[in-house]
Amino acid sequence: MSARGRSLVYAVAAVFCAGLIAFAAHAVKNRRGHSGDASSPVAVAADGGVRIGEPIVLEDLTLFPIFSATQTDPGPMTTLAAALGAGAAEVREVGAEEAAPSSSRHTRHGRERSGPVVNTLVIANHGDKAIYVLAGTVVKGGNQDRQIAQDFVVAARTTVPVDAFCVEQGRWTGEREGVGTQGKFEAVEALANSKVRAAGQYESSQGEVWAEVAKVNSAHGKQKASGTLMATLDDAEVKAAREGLSKRISQALGKARPSDELVGMAYAVNGQVRGVRWFASHELFLLFQGTLANTAASDALTARGGAAPKPAPPMVAADVGGFMREIDRAKAEEKNTSAGNVNAYKKAKAGYGSSTTYKPSPAKAAVPLSSDYVAK
Repeated sequence: MSARGRSLVYAVAAVFCAGLIAFAAHAVKNRRGHSGDASSPVAVAADGGVRIGEPIVLEDLTLFPIFSATQTDPGPMTTLAAALGAGAAEVREVGAEEAAPSSSRHTRHGRERSGPVVNTLVIANHGDKAIYVLAGTVVKGGNQDRQIAQDFVVAARTTVPVDAFCVEQGRWTGEREGVGTQGKFEAVEALANSKVRAAGQYESSQGEVWAEVAKVNSAHGKQKASGTLMATLDDAEVKAAREGLSKRISQALGKARPSDELVGMAYAVNGQVRGVRWFASHELFLLFQGTLANTAASDALTARGGAAPKPAPPMVAADVGGFMREIDRAKAEEKNTSAGNVNAYKKAKAGYGSSTTYKPSPAKAAVPLSSDYVAK
């Protein structure tokens, strides 16, 4: 591995092994941040070269660009949605007789049949690039809509079982909205709302997932007989609002400087940090920028509950730093997955944290891919 790559490995290890980021706060003259402008100087620096930019305020939503001058290339990667769209992958149900025991931290919940298995799906990668699947990725179809339970890296030309949680309580059939699914799925380019995702990824609770799905649908006044999260995510009115806000988020992040050091983002809703995610490189972040923007927009719209947005309380980058620092103090639990990555998890009073490390092949050293934080 190059010196550049080793530097990032040490940086991520410092975050999730040592359990502490030392944040150095700089002077911030404008506590309200910059409306739609990410070109201002960096406000908070962290060990390993990861830096949190000054806030960008979009009504009730506050964004923080995350920068790093120390980056590494994990090799060619693509998203699940892109791979499915190109015909280079498929997500499908798996029969109980095919379901290999998962080595992940998650146990199975719910129904298991001689056919599909509720908490296991199969991802087949027919392409030449590894597919990086983020925890909370929503896939619709099969016998019921699901969210992927944790980060998975599916290597090129491989097929692996992945953990999942149901986000559609009332359906267990191969027919969706009158159309046969043939046991296959399509991906949604937005993660499940942060509380829906956390209930599965970090708490491993199917009951909590369903409860949080119901809250999201109730907030938007949307419902289908099956209780699917897609009642909200697929609704034309909600989708239009989400896409509009997501576009504004992406435009604001597009002004971030230095642009080639932009590796992630944090966001807060009504003054409360909801999520933080950064990646090993600028290029890897660009793969998921739209997905993360959609997710932040979805959380903000859900919090509004159909009401007009109110101005966000003043925030500074150190608010994000404090949130992360509390989580980083917790002890990490490292778990292998059935795919080509290892995930490390943390739980704290404020929220949850995880990191993903990828080993491309036995002959290559493991490289860090991403760090993620989500509020309780």
